[in-house]
Amino acid sequence: MVAMVAKRAVFGNSLMSTRRPTFLHERELLLAGYTAIVGVDEAGTGAFAGPIVAGAVILPLTSRLVELDDSKKKTSAARECLYERLLECATSWAVGEASVAEIHTLGLRAANYLAM
Repeated sequence: MVAMVAKRAVFGNSLMSTRRPTFLHERELLLAGYTAIVGVDEAGTGAFAGPIVAGAVILPLTSRLVELDDSKKKTSAARECLYERLLECATSWAVGEASVAEIHTLGLRAANYLAM
């Protein structure tokens, strides 16, 4: 079984949390029998125009990427370095997109789920 944990679920409703992650939700899912946890984040839902893009990654349960944080807090160079590290250690990863036409047809929330 695979569980998807969106950023809101992990940090409550505080998207810009400065708390260190406790991994409480992840531990509960593992105890419930899940074997992988997918981290998901999106970009673009605040914009009036343009697509919604979402990224998903499964990291080994033993991985400790302490620099994994909100991309808006990172420099371009730091994001590139982190991207390379994610590709090296990810078990699996994917990127999804909902186009402007899909946003207009489905609505913002449904298009967000489509991208994820």
